[in-house]
Amino acid sequence: MTDRPRTTDLSLFAGVAVREHGATADQRTGISNPAILYIASRRTPESQRVTRSVLNQIAQLGGFRDYFAAPWTDLNREGVLKLLQILSDRKLAAATRNLYLATLKGVANEAFLSRQLDHDEYTRIAAIRSAKFTRLPRGRALPIGEVGALMDQDR
Repeated sequence: MTDRPRTTDLSLFAGVAVREHGATADQRTGISNPAILYIASRRTPESQRVTRSVLNQIAQLGGFRDYFAAPWTDLNREGVLKLLQILSDRKLAAATRNLYLATLKGVANEAFLSRQLDHDEYTRIAAIRSAKFTRLPRGRALPIGEVGALMDQDR
């Protein structure tokens, strides 16, 4: 592999070129990586697993190997909106798009709290609204008599 940078299709990260060799030593250790901080803030192992998976998928959409290599401190509102549009174009459910958005907002919050993302950009990302949606009711268990009545109607 070469050390020549290549640009990403997704400008989630403000003008950052992707490096073929991956993460820096500081990113691998997670000392100041806001993604690592956000994963650590999740309370259950399952939540941490889901968060790692979402961050890896976002990083790969941005052209990075994994969430260790992505420059989370360069997040910007336009890139987040572009990512949400890509997810919508791929017909991902609104709940899934909201999960990605909440994860990015959480990483942006950790970057802000660790003084790696300025207040203006953090506020612009935090102001992005989640997708509104409704789910169909789950239904109910039918008593045997009601099931029989429904089946008799079809005959």
